[in-house]
Parts: sequence; structure tokens; C-alpha cells
Amino acid sequence: MNFSKALNKPFTDMKKLVIGILLSMFPIIRWFAKGYILECSDVKNKKSSNKMPEWKNIFDYFVKGFMATLISIIYMIPVILVSLFTALGFILYLVNVYVGHIIPRGMLEQVFLGNVPAEQLALIIQQNWTPIIPALVNFTPVAIFIGFLAILAYYLIPIATLNYIKTGKLENAFKLRNIGKKAFTSDYFTVWIITVIVTIILTMLLAWIPVFGFGASFFIAGVFSYTLFGEVYKRV
Repeated sequence: MNFSKALNKPFTDMKKLVIGILLSMFPIIRWFAKGYILECSDVKNKKSSNKMPEWKNIFDYFVKGFMATLISIIYMIPVILVSLFTALGFILYLVNVYVGHIIPRGMLEQVFLGNVPAEQLALIIQQNWTPIIPALVNFTPVAIFIGFLAILAYYLIPIATLNYIKTGKLENAFKLRNIGKKAFTSDYFTVWIITVIVTIILTMLLAWIPVFGFGASFFIAGVFSYTLFGEVYKRV
């Protein structure tokens, strides 16, 4: 992998860079920048370009950015569902432990009705926090499993998205057998780790700048990452 080329690519044209950063600063409009970032992968071309593409076919970039977001959401659905059921189970466990034993029955309703200060309920829980410990212990394995699902989804999303970009067909983003053959390789794993590290570093360096900092880190890290993902996609 040519890491230096990928790192330099966002800065090969300052005008294109500024446009990308400005479009990355705001929700929904960011889909234009996301589609452009995916275009930087060059998965449709045999050779990867050292320069960023032109800002043309703007509507096409928007569609690709939207579809990429949709693909990411679909891959995160198992994480969301397991998290919701776990949170619900945790809440029901606490209600069963506290209500009627530590918290008087009907007190929750009175708090919601505004007849009892919420601070009073919080004080009771604070003074009787030990029942929470068994719940945390019991739900820790589930929390670890949720973390694993989240990392797995985040790991597969770039390859899945490029499968869509390559063919233009959304269903190809969910052909797990094909995706697995490309994703579970040493080359892809190396690139994925490096892109995560670079993204974290850029975000930390630019986070102090309101709005602009997020747009800059999003676009620069995106071009860098998908330039490398495009290369490894064609290699594996």
C-alpha cells in the first residue's frame, strides 16, 4: 500500500480540499462530500489516481453519500437492536429490584406527575446503589458482545460500501460471502487499523476548532482512508 500517496492526496488541490471541507461541515449536505470521498477510491479504474477527482456529477455524489449512510445504518441494525433489548432488560431489572423494596410503590408516577422532586428519587437511588452491582456484572458479557458487533460492523462497512460503488447495485453491499473474502485478509486488516488510527489522530488534532474542525477531519481522513481501501479492494 502506498500510504504516503494516500496521505498526500487530499492536499494535491487546495480548491477541491476546501470545497470538500465546507460540504463536510453540515448534516445532509455532508452526503455530497461523502460521495466524493468514495469517488476517490477509484475502484472502477484499474489504476488509482494520485490526484483528487473533479467536483462534477454533484447529484451522483449526493446519491452515493446517501446510499453509503444507508448501508452503514443497515449494518448497525443488529447493534442497535441488541443494545435496545439490553437497555430494556437492565431497566426492568432495576425496577424489579428497587420498586416496592427500596423505592415506595407509586413514587415513580408521582415524580412524572411533578408531585415529588426528581432529586428525592435520585437521592434514594444514590443511597442504595449496591443492587446495581449484580446487574452490571450480569450485563457485562452482553455489553462486550455489543462492542464486538459494533466493531465487526464498522470493519465490514468500507468493503461493503465499495462493493456498492463498484457495481452501482445496493444489494452487492450485503453479499457477505464476497465481502468476507476481501475483508478477512491481512492487507485489508492492516489498512483498516491504519485508517482508524489516522482518523482518531486527525479528529483529536482538529476537534478544538468548532464545526470546521469536524469537517476537515471528516474529509481529509475520508479521502485518505478510501484511497487506501480502494487500493486494497482491487488487490484482494
